[in-house]
Amino acid sequence: LEILVFVIPFLTFCDLAVHYIWGRAEMKLKAAYDILIKIGYALLVAALIFPFRLRGVIAAKLVNPVVWTIVLFVVVAARLQGDGQHIERSRLYRFGLFACLADLANALVRNFDIIALSFFMGDAALVGAYRVAALLAVNLDIAFEAVVHTYYPDISRSTHDRAATRRLFWRLVAWALLIMVPVCALAFALAPIILKLLFGSDYLAASGAFRILVFAPLIYAVLRVFGNTFTGTGRPDISLAIVLIAGSTNIALNLLLIPKLGISGAAMALVLTHAVNLAVSSVIMHRYLFRERR
Repeated sequence: LEILVFVIPFLTFCDLAVHYIWGRAEMKLKAAYDILIKIGYALLVAALIFPFRLRGVIAAKLVNPVVWTIVLFVVVAARLQGDGQHIERSRLYRFGLFACLADLANALVRNFDIIALSFFMGDAALVGAYRVAALLAVNLDIAFEAVVHTYYPDISRSTHDRAATRRLFWRLVAWALLIMVPVCALAFALAPIILKLLFGSDYLAASGAFRILVFAPLIYAVLRVFGNTFTGTGRPDISLAIVLIAGSTNIALNLLLIPKLGISGAAMALVLTHAVNLAVSSVIMHRYLFRERR
């Protein structure tokens, strides 16, 4: 718990710094949202981690984005109305609801392994070691997250230009691979050193799981491109449907693999879930963006 109290705020403020460096002037509202959601998460974790332990961290992860997404869309609606732009509030709120639900479902997918491990395994120390490994793996994509946020307005502006959207899509996929392949390869090679350096030799038991988990942010970085393309072009409902499919896959894989393989099974379940998610997303994206419409 003491480690988490220090590590989570550190990673949070690193994330904030990256967003600040990569931000654009046209993204002031989005930047404010990112800053508030990170600060809100840090405050919620600080408030919930001691009374509720890991459950408090998971609750903060789930509740915080829902609250700030609702706030964001209420503010956007008010600003658009104030600028004299005609907008259907119901349509905007429906868009916000789908986007919010997709984020919530995605957070559940990425945290269900911890819940399942806590249920199946009585070794709290091993579960804690896995949680540390998962936390490190998840935050490997911070640098690419900044790139995704930077290009998001361009995706929205290209909604009616399919050729431009395609070019942006492939550019972001290339950025994802260019950034994440070396990052994940380095993390894979140095897994024991990283865990021992940051958390001590007691957490070396999670080295194997961490080496499996480093493939998750690599795949997830590409999935971010798919999700932002669907949402940025006005179809967050597609993102939600894909995440729900991934969620059911993740639950089934965790229930199947954890009893047999322990923390390695949980890590495999997350990576396989992202792989299934990527396959489904690729099929849908081909039909949505790349297949010529008649």
